[in-house]
This record gives sequence, C-alpha cells and structure tokens, in this order.
Amino acid sequence: MHYILWAAGIATLIVQYFISKQRITIFGAILPTAYMIFIIWLVVNWEVPATTENIVPLSLGLVLLLSGWINGKEAYKKKQKKEMDKMKGKDLSYTC
Repeated sequence: MHYILWAAGIATLIVQYFISKQRITIFGAILPTAYMIFIIWLVVNWEVPATTENIVPLSLGLVLLLSGWINGKEAYKKKQKKEMDKMKGKDLSYTC
C-alpha cells in the first residue's frame, strides 16, 4: 500500500512540473493551492493538532509542490530564451 502512495506522490510532482512548464504558468499554482486548502480542511474538520510531527510532513509536501512550480517556470523561461536566441541568430545571418 505504501508503494501506491509513493507512486501517487511522485506522479503528482511530475504532473506539477509539466503543468508549470506551460505558457500560462499560473496553472502551476493550482496543485499547491489545492494542497493548502486540503491542509486547512484537515486541521479544521479532523481537528489535527498543530504539532511538529504533523506540520513538518504537510509543509514538506507544499514545499515540493512549490519547488516544482518554480522549476517549471524557470524551465519555460529558459526554453523561451533559447528559442528567441535561435530566431535572432537566423535573423542576423540573413541580413548580412
């Protein structure tokens, strides 16, 4: 059962990264926002105590989702810059 949960977590992080690499990078904020809502729902409805042993794993999940979003945005910007440099290189070669 733990393997299924680990696989689901890794799959979620992969999906988060690829969603964040799209042109509209704000879509990458969907999963971290949903996760935050889930954490708040857990604390309010299930009365999960705000102890270190509960907060650290939940915060780690949020940190991983946010880092996937940031890495995806940076990868998109890098790809966009590379394409722009390639287009500028072709423009310069035709004008000379």
